Amino acid sequence: MRREEDFLGLPVRSLQLMLGTLSRRTPELPRLAPDGIFGEATLEAVMRFQRTQGLPVTGRVDGRTWEAIAGAYRRAILDLAPPRPVRVSRDRDLSIRAGQSCPSIFLIQAMFLALAQVLEEVEAAPVNGRHTGASVRNAAWLQRRSGLPETGRMDRDTWNMLSRLYELFLARVPAGGVCPPEFPAGRGPSPALERFPWEPRDRSV
Repeated sequence: MRREEDFLGLPVRSLQLMLGTLSRRTPELPRLAPDGIFGEATLEAVMRFQRTQGLPVTGRVDGRTWEAIAGAYRRAILDLAPPRPVRVSRDRDLSIRAGQSCPSIFLIQAMFLALAQVLEEVEAAPVNGRHTGASVRNAAWLQRRSGLPETGRMDRDTWNMLSRLYELFLARVPAGGVCPPEFPAGRGPSPALERFPWEPRDRSV
């Protein structure tokens, strides 16, 4: 898919890009492929857009129509864009040893805690920013299952496997929302999740 910046200085292509994007949210609009030609398909898309917005249906893209299309496009891309990915560290040589504390561990522990709700082998480790106890054991378990050296250290390869595991089991949610309105009958959140967030009584945990 072409990027928006590819069409800077190309008004017809930019128009087609915006209308084509809007067609993903508005069934009344025809699908357009940016070709730089203001042909019948583009004319039809402009007229249909004007009709849906209560604008004079002229097929001409004047300032009012252009601003309306651009405004609708800006709102649409916010809804259509997937969530932005996050990097746990800017350092390619990420390495968090057992016993270390750092902000990145909060995210890693929270991801393991979420996975513990669907994978019995994952421990519900405290989310405390310290790579100790269950946090280290979870890292070692993931390394063992992924064929990585079983060090218990959170390095780049272990993070990559954790993020893939999270995407596989938790990011692919069913239609209707990220979180179900309630737990299935007879089930509730795990005891670990019910107590979240918390600090462990034993600092060595």
